[in-house]
Order: sequence, then C-alpha cells, then structure tokens
Amino acid sequence: MRKLFPQKLKGSSLVEVIVAMLIASIVFAFTFTIISNVSVHSGLLSRAYYDTMAYSVLEKMRRYPSDFRHEKVVETEHVFVHSTILSYPEDGRLEILEVRIVDGNGKEKAIYRCLNRSQ
Repeated sequence: MRKLFPQKLKGSSLVEVIVAMLIASIVFAFTFTIISNVSVHSGLLSRAYYDTMAYSVLEKMRRYPSDFRHEKVVETEHVFVHSTILSYPEDGRLEILEVRIVDGNGKEKAIYRCLNRSQ
C-alpha cells in the first residue's frame, strides 16, 4: 500500500469542516443583521416610501377631486400626509394637486405637486 501512496495525504476532517461552516454561518448572520438594519434606516428607503405614499394619494386626488377641495390631513404610522387642491393662477381650467409629507416633529419631508385639469 505504501508503494501506491508514497506521501501522506493531508486534508480536513469532517469535524473541522463542520466547525468552519458554523463559524462562517455565524459571521454571515451578524453581517446580514447589520446590513438589513442600515438599509431600513437609510434615507433611500424612506424616500421610496414617501414617493409611493404620495403617488397613491395623488391618484386618489385625480379620481375623487371633490374629497380634496379643502386640506385633508391623514396620519399614517410615522408621518402626516397633507393633501389639497389649489387653483392654478394662470389658467382656470387647471388645478394644482399638492401632497406634503410631514414627520411627527412638524418637519416637511417631501412635497409633491402636479397639474390636473379641473372638473
């Protein structure tokens, strides 16, 4: 047998491989937790959240303009959504749909405006 394998083969035992996989999975779990917490609190995700919220309100304003003739304030989980319809000063056939997103401290986070034909 020694003639077939003249040198001793070196390798890892099954226990060593399992321990290495366990350590790698623990490191991966901690890294994933940290990355997910950072991405949840990033401004990019909150901006996308505001965009989605504002666009859905603007679509409701287009469909049911009579509900938004006076300023309407809706409180959501973290912010207040102020929505109103203003008259366009240069053309009476147009109106401005405005959605303002304000946090609990009164700080404006975003303002969305678009033109719409008055009905």
